[in-house]
This record gives sequence, structure tokens and C-alpha cells, in this order.
Amino acid sequence: MFEPTQTEVDQDVHKSIDLFERAMQPGSLTIAPPEPESLLLALDASAQDEMSVAIVQRLKARFDLKVTVIDARDRVENPDYAAGIASKLQGSTLTSVEGEAYEKIQQGLEATGCDLLVVPSPFGRDIDKVGEDSTGTVMDVLLARSNVPVLVTRKTYPIADVPFAHVFLAMSAENEAAPQAGNWAVTMLAPSGNLQLMLVVEDEAVENMQAMLKAMHQEADFNAEKYGEALRRSFVPLHTALMNASRERKFKYSCDVYHERHAPLQELTSDKRHPLLVLGFERADHLSQGYVHDRIRRAENTVLVIPR
Repeated sequence: MFEPTQTEVDQDVHKSIDLFERAMQPGSLTIAPPEPESLLLALDASAQDEMSVAIVQRLKARFDLKVTVIDARDRVENPDYAAGIASKLQGSTLTSVEGEAYEKIQQGLEATGCDLLVVPSPFGRDIDKVGEDSTGTVMDVLLARSNVPVLVTRKTYPIADVPFAHVFLAMSAENEAAPQAGNWAVTMLAPSGNLQLMLVVEDEAVENMQAMLKAMHQEADFNAEKYGEALRRSFVPLHTALMNASRERKFKYSCDVYHERHAPLQELTSDKRHPLLVLGFERADHLSQGYVHDRIRRAENTVLVIPR
């Protein structure tokens, strides 16, 4: 889906070099979880709406959120659909403008000034029929334009009164959105829950570094394990901040490095614990773009994307 240009490949190589350089000079971070005050729920009348509504109900109860509901379908056949769900959530409805679904949702974001967007993917399609083939055009546009975190609902599953007892924060490279993703991961984690920082070594990142070393005519014994160690060291500030936050807030925390081929996230995020997968999305990085879309496409459970 995302074919990199030569310039983008060169940028990836430089990012790999920067990863190693910054791994030698870790900074410091402090976790400051945001307290969301309002959210926008986008409906598409698909099976995923049931999951979206269930999650919003619980988030509203936990954070005392102001909820706004918008029926973002291209053609609204039942104008009472959104009103009924808004009443159930003790929220309000927003009259959408004419246009594509993503235009209606974007207009809703601008009109409400909300802190969080809840939207199904693929929008307007049954996930059991589409499966891993696509996240949908609506999701593509929203991730490119949304200035607030996007909570993406996928398959429906039984949900606890306080959801997200297990949260996976996945990172595959240096990412400007990582600190804010860490903040939101702690916000969404259920009290006394389990948060895991997952550092994923991707084959493409390792190959970029190997190509760089070869271009510099260096005979280096470089492999995925060494890249994983550099990845771990580069995330020391976030790891330390999350570890400190776990002590202060009394939740369980761990950090592990996974190789893409040995422990694909698909297996980890489709388990019966129904974890929330949190992803930092650096829009300027095409690898981050491809990684986030791929993770949503493969996920069965809910995904939270933090854009930057």
C-alpha cells in the first residue's frame, strides 16, 4: 500500500542512524496522563457500532465525559438512529454536513473541540466480511487529519465495566508521538491493570541499517538482536517514566522486545484478554504510517492511535 520513494528510504536510513546515536544519550520524561472531558462518537450503522457504544458508555462513566454522537454515513436512512444512541449515552447529537463520511466526522471534530474520537474500522463495512483486507478510506483520511486521539473499534467482544485491564503500547522505531502515546496508555488503563511497552524489531528497519553499514563499507556483524538492544536503549526515558508511573498509580508494568517474525502483534492482540493496543503515529514518517495502518488492519481488538 505504501511504496517508499528513494528520498523516503534515505530518510529511513538516517532515522536508523539517529536511533543509535540517541540510544547513547537518553533524556528524561514524566508521565502526565490527560483527563479527557469530551468525545465524539461516529456511527456507521455497522456491527461495530455495538462495540463503540459499549466502550463509550464505560468511558463516560469513568471520566464523566461529555458525549456527542454523529451519524456519519454517506446516506442517513434512519435519522432517529443517532438520536436513540445519544439518548442511551445521555449525550447530544450533531447534525452533519453533506459530503463524504470523513468530511462529516472532521466537521464534527471541529464543531465539538473534543478530546477523543471513537470510530469503527472499516467504516460502513462489516469487519467479518472485509477482515484484514482494508482499514477503509475513512480511516486513512482521519488518521491523516485528526488532531485528537482516535479510538478504533474492530470486532465486538464482551467488555468489562471498567475496560482495558490490559494495554499494549507498541513502538517499532523512534517516534515523536511516543511520549503522548505513553500518557494516553496510562489514561486508558484500568485501575490496577497491566501495561506493557512492546518494542517491535521490524525486518525493514534492520535491513535499512544493514544497507547503511554496507554503504559505509563497514564489515559489521549487525543483526536484529543488536537493533533490538538499540531500540530498547532509545526508549529508556519512556520506560523509566512508565515504571515510575506504575509505582505511583499502582499498576503492573513491563517492557519487552519482540522480533516481527517471532512474535507478531496479531497473535498478541487477538488473545482473549482483549487488550487495548496503543500506537504513536508520526505522520511525517512513512514507516510509521504503514506500521499503524497495518496494525489496525490486523487487529481484532480496539486500537488507540495517537497522531502527531
